[in-house]
Amino acid sequence: MFENLEIRLATQDDLSQIAKIIWHSENTGAEVYSYAALFDLNESEFLERFSKILNNEFLGHPLGYKNFHLIFSNDQLLGGFALHQEDAKRTSGMLSTGALMMGFSRAEMQKAFEKMEKWKFIQMAKSVGMWQLDSVAIFPEYKGHGIFQRAFQEIVENNVFESIEVQVWNHNLPAIQAYHKLGFQWNKNGSVNEAGQGRVLLRYFSTKK
Repeated sequence: MFENLEIRLATQDDLSQIAKIIWHSENTGAEVYSYAALFDLNESEFLERFSKILNNEFLGHPLGYKNFHLIFSNDQLLGGFALHQEDAKRTSGMLSTGALMMGFSRAEMQKAFEKMEKWKFIQMAKSVGMWQLDSVAIFPEYKGHGIFQRAFQEIVENNVFESIEVQVWNHNLPAIQAYHKLGFQWNKNGSVNEAGQGRVLLRYFSTKK
């Protein structure tokens, strides 16, 4: 099953599908917060808003369609992920905020920022110059077939990524184990809340010469 995978960069025609990928990437049950929670969105509201937000061409952040890779088998979309290189001058956080402002009012943004302030101490900075893996999701009906693992291996075999970083909620043990199998190494634990919830930072180092 799913013997032949095709991985391609997203286009402007894929906005609704990318929004679906982000929705599923943020619904593992291990999150302390998510975009849906910050903006009080149900699934249909989320997909509508983020299809608009993703319609930007800025590189360097996980809320622009050009930063997404989509995974297909026989023309069926199975999932995808964002991959961008963190820049010192235009950080992914700054660019993501700009993208969010395309879909939310000033009042909605202010409310979300107030919620985020509560969790500020568990946020982790992204390392400048490193490639960042974000919004990884295989749709529920296709899980259990090693699809992301195969897609990731194909991406790193066909591209030069000296190092890749990914942040994972520390209670998302299946994801952490999957990244370890792919060669990601533990780098550090972030701060945690009173329930012991926080993030871990994992890094992948290429063996290509």
